[in-house]
Amino acid sequence: MTSVDPPNSLEVLLTRGEIEFAEVVQRVPADVQEEARVQLESIAESLRAVPRAHVFRKSLGQSRLCLIVRGWSFYYEVDDQMLRVTYVHQT
Repeated sequence: MTSVDPPNSLEVLLTRGEIEFAEVVQRVPADVQEEARVQLESIAESLRAVPRAHVFRKSLGQSRLCLIVRGWSFYYEVDDQMLRVTYVHQT
């Protein structure tokens, strides 16, 4: 079992769709990183359609979510500007 603690984080801007892979995902295989990036960009694109004042967006701001890609769990949070992966864990 491998865990990666976040001195930095993976971030997707909800306004422009940019993504940054940082230290939190360095030990994740490159093909898994790419698959996660594509899926997180899709999630961010969907969130762009939800108005910031909507109760769903407010709920997301108080939640920790998880995307699982081939045995790797990417835990992420969402605020008004950013989708940010804060922790990665291999199961």
